[in-house]
Amino acid sequence: MAIDLEKFGFTISRVGNSSQRNVEKTTIYDLTYGAKKDSLSALKDRTKANVSLEMPQWLTDEISQEVTANKNIVKPDFILIIGQNGDSTNSGSINPENSSVQ
Repeated sequence: MAIDLEKFGFTISRVGNSSQRNVEKTTIYDLTYGAKKDSLSALKDRTKANVSLEMPQWLTDEISQEVTANKNIVKPDFILIIGQNGDSTNSGSINPENSSVQ
């Protein structure tokens, strides 16, 4: 997803895993509060994500911890959390039989 978004002119400042697993829906957290409507529209069209102006408490807590640990963090315009609906390979699905792969 990061590579695709860079091709569309977005600058990706960080890629990582969320502490929250099994997030169902892909969500864009708009930290510009609507100031960058065209960018938000392009991001939403590309990711098919829901848009929220408010972050959940768990995400706010994670960001606070990161800012405390690293004072040089760049504030992004958007935070994109890829949910299970954004995973076309279904690789985020739980293995129902608890099988292993080597």
